Amino acid sequence: MNVVAIAGVATQAKMEYTLQLAEHLVGQDQTVTMLDNGDVPMRAAELPSKRLRGGCVCCTIAPELIKQMGTLTTDWALIVVTASADALQLRHTLSRLEHQGHHVTVAAILDPHIKPSYLSDQIVAVADVAVNSTDPIGVSLQAILSLHSSS
Repeated sequence: MNVVAIAGVATQAKMEYTLQLAEHLVGQDQTVTMLDNGDVPMRAAELPSKRLRGGCVCCTIAPELIKQMGTLTTDWALIVVTASADALQLRHTLSRLEHQGHHVTVAAILDPHIKPSYLSDQIVAVADVAVNSTDPIGVSLQAILSLHSSS
C-alpha cells in the first residue's frame, strides 16, 4: 500500500493539502483511506476515514496506527499528523510500516505565513517532499507520485 504522512505545523494547510491529494488520487481511480491524527478532525464524507485519538502517531498511538494499517484494503492511506509530532519518532514509526511492505512518503507542509520553528525544521529534515502551501499542488503531487512509482 502507498502511504503519505502529511506533517507540519500549519493545520489548515495540512487539511487542504490532504483533501486535494485525496481528490487527485480518487480522480485517478485509486482508493484512499484517511487516517486522521491531525490537530482538528477532518471532514471528507466521500472517503473512508478513521480518527486516531489519544496521542500522536509518532509515539503514544503508534501501535494503533500500525494495527489500523493492517486492516486497510485501499490503494493509498493518507495519514494526517498532529503538529506536535516528534519528527524522528514519526520517521521511526513509519519505517515500521515500510518493513511491513508499505511504501511511505512524508510530505512536510509549510506555510510561509507561519514563522519556522524547531518543530517545522525537524519535520522538513525527515520529509521526502517539502511543500509550500502557496505553491500549485501539481508540482508536489508529481513528486509524491514519482516516489511511489519508482518503488
